[in-house]
Parts: sequence; C-alpha cells; structure tokens
Amino acid sequence: MKPVQISREVWAMAVIAVVGLAIIASLVHGIWQLEVRLEKIRATEAALQPLLASAEEHHASLLDQQSGTSLTESAEKWARVHLGWARPGEVVLSVPLTPSAATPTPAAPPASPTSPSLWQRLQAWLNGEG
Repeated sequence: MKPVQISREVWAMAVIAVVGLAIIASLVHGIWQLEVRLEKIRATEAALQPLLASAEEHHASLLDQQSGTSLTESAEKWARVHLGWARPGEVVLSVPLTPSAATPTPAAPPASPTSPSLWQRLQAWLNGEG
C-alpha cells in the first residue's frame, strides 16, 4: 500500500477552517459575555430606579425653595444654621438637644480695676512709674 498524500490545498483549507471556527467561537463567547453584562446593568438600573425617582423629587423641591429666596438670603440662612454665625449686635443662643449635655459654665469674675496685673506692674516698674 502506498501512503496517501494530501495536497497542500487540502491542508490550507483545513487550517483556514480551524482558524475560522476559532474566530467564530471567540465572537460567540464575546457576544455571550456582553449579554451577561447587559443583564447585570439592567438589574442594577432597576434597583436604582426608586433612588432616581426620590432624587428627582428632592431636586424639584429644592428648585421650589430656591425660586422663593435670593442667593444672599440662602447664604445667610446657611451660615446661621450650619456655622452659628450672627450679625453684629445679635446674640446666638444654642439650645442643647439633651438636658444632660447642658453643663453650666461659671462666669469669670470681673477683673478689678484697682488691682493691676503682674504685667501691668512690671511695665510700670520698667517705665519708672512704680
């Protein structure tokens, strides 16, 4: 028996077929991965839909509030509420939320004008007044 010889064209066709099948398998696998990713994105979108609706409602309420106030009024209100700022001459009262947090602070005794401090006595002595 003679060995059967396969021509180069047949080998080339076989190699091209195998490479073509590998490319097709790779494309099918890539499409499958994209479909899985798309399903995850859709599930995440469905989970975030209620949050988006509440955020849109909050945004609409903020726009309503903003339309009734000017920028300076808003800035002043924010500074008063969050920073505790006040205009000159105003007194800021801070009410504690819990009674246990309120601890009275003793008032400092007023400095008597008749008794100079150590630094005042030292300055007077250095100036030759004392």
